[in-house]
Amino acid sequence: MPKYVRWLAYGLWMGLVLYLSLVPSDDAPKVSLPFMDKAAHFGFYLGAVFLFLYARLDASSMVTQKRIVFSVILGHVFLSAGVELMQMFLDMGRAAEWTDLLFNTLGAVLAPFIYWFWSKKINA
Repeated sequence: MPKYVRWLAYGLWMGLVLYLSLVPSDDAPKVSLPFMDKAAHFGFYLGAVFLFLYARLDASSMVTQKRIVFSVILGHVFLSAGVELMQMFLDMGRAAEWTDLLFNTLGAVLAPFIYWFWSKKINA
């Protein structure tokens, strides 16, 4: 897949993540399944880091580019913290939750491992 398509996929994914994170609570989709909110946080940031790594790294270079992987994780964690702060201080009818940041972080940390296993499988 061409690099520009990979970056486009990442950009669209992040647009969706930021839209759903910052939309006023009255306009946000309502989900009533238990723990679905936390699963969504986990999945959105797992997907974000996975897509970024897919766009940025070559499958063979995953191990040699640990600094990039760490920076990508850290950048997405900081982005998540910034979103939670915006929810706290902007009048959007949203509430910041430390558990949202926790599940975002867990998804971001797990993504490189999934990317590594996936890239080994498709390149085998």
